[in-house]
Amino acid sequence: MAATTSVTLDLEDVLADLDLNDTIENFKSERIDLDNFLSLTEQQLIRLGVKTIGDRLRLTERKSPRSEETHGQCI
Repeated sequence: MAATTSVTLDLEDVLADLDLNDTIENFKSERIDLDNFLSLTEQQLIRLGVKTIGDRLRLTERKSPRSEETHGQCI
């Protein structure tokens, strides 16, 4: 049986990819993982330190299935 290869993104990779490295510790201290991330509201993202509307929009786009078509990957 051939082994399958899959790319697993973790939340830290996603935040770094979007140049949100300064928020990584906030997500860690609040114990947010990819599953939790998918349920975050805009207010919760603000509380986690995602300050700008543009950054929140990019994060929201990354969690949407439509993002896969545009960016080649979805969380």
